[in-house]
Amino acid sequence: METTDDKMQLLHVSFAREDLDVLCTYYDVISEKCGVQAGLNVKMAGLLNQSVDDFTWFDRWLLQLVRAHGIVIIKSKKYMEKVSKNVKTSALAREAQAIMFRMKLDPDFRVYVLDPEAFHNGPNDLRCWLMDNETRMNAEGWNKKLNNLGVEIGAVAISNTLAQYVREGKVNEKQKFADIAKHLQGHTDAVSPGDALVLLKPSEDFQDHHMRQLCEQTIKKHFSNLNFDDLKLIPNHQHFLSVLDSDDLVANEDQVFDVIFQYVMNCSELCTDLASMAWRCCRFAFVSSSKLETLSTMKDVPCHEVVLAFARRTCQNVQEVEEFLDRRRSEAPLTVMRFSPRTSQVSIAACSQPQGQNLHGTIKRCDDECARRALETCYTAAKSHADFDTETYVAPALSADFSGPYWKNESVHHMRMF
Repeated sequence: METTDDKMQLLHVSFAREDLDVLCTYYDVISEKCGVQAGLNVKMAGLLNQSVDDFTWFDRWLLQLVRAHGIVIIKSKKYMEKVSKNVKTSALAREAQAIMFRMKLDPDFRVYVLDPEAFHNGPNDLRCWLMDNETRMNAEGWNKKLNNLGVEIGAVAISNTLAQYVREGKVNEKQKFADIAKHLQGHTDAVSPGDALVLLKPSEDFQDHHMRQLCEQTIKKHFSNLNFDDLKLIPNHQHFLSVLDSDDLVANEDQVFDVIFQYVMNCSELCTDLASMAWRCCRFAFVSSSKLETLSTMKDVPCHEVVLAFARRTCQNVQEVEEFLDRRRSEAPLTVMRFSPRTSQVSIAACSQPQGQNLHGTIKRCDDECARRALETCYTAAKSHADFDTETYVAPALSADFSGPYWKNESVHHMRMF
């Protein structure tokens, strides 16, 4: 295995936790006989801290894969059993997808697949492969067997890998970025929420309009699941603010408020005008009182918009809302949408109309908190209408099981207060 004196060849690992003792025997041999003193400069990557017990484990593991020059896979019975349990989302299946994608991207990436129960698959056999400069061993058979089980490179693996490449500075050229990003074409929900903000930067830098569109779709659709620590990486602030201001952003206004707060506080390069523009993206008329209290100590808050939002909140009925919106429409038609809920949010329809059944609108796409809050509002408002059967139309929804990030009811119409 050819190396240079100043460049250590790092080998990552993928294995079932039950095979840790077996893996240690490989570690011992490689460390003793394939290190710097042996002239091979090969080093096994460190194992993840066993205390890691949340979703960040995969980001940590994938970062090591991106940094590594090769990988050792312990293909034991337990490994295959765990992969086959869920070929899309099990831990080892996700690792396998990432390894397959790395193999596709980098023909020089080394892959050594070892079955501890097979002949000539022991620690010293691995040592011999390294000494003989074998780049891959049993990799094609492993790939084929997992393909037969249904393990295929998914959009999540592609998105996560591309994001880690960007973080590590491995795609600092337009063509390199495009060569990886092209694999996301044809996938629905192609960009993972945790990757959207970090991938938005190179898509802007390299003018990759398709990739930028995918990032924008994810930002709007999965706003609450974004990695907001990446806000500081955004290069085109005005473009991001246009996304934040969009009517189809799936978020309640408290979530938008929190993000703008973090954005303004952590992005030191934001000038006063941009900070004020960021705050204008928040629809203050629909922000909770506890959030609004914090504005008293904030700089660059557009007082004009806050006052108008307060005027909108004090409207007592639909007629007053209509009159308010008409006035705003005549004075500032481009910003009137900021005084109505976003299309992803559920609000009540004309409460003062005799047809109380109009309140039987519910959610097509809305997060749990917004859903329950809206339904509770509907229930409270509807009680003032004698001809509206609240127990039939609204009360059952209040006890509904809100499961997952979205609650869907395709049988009813999406409603929005105008």
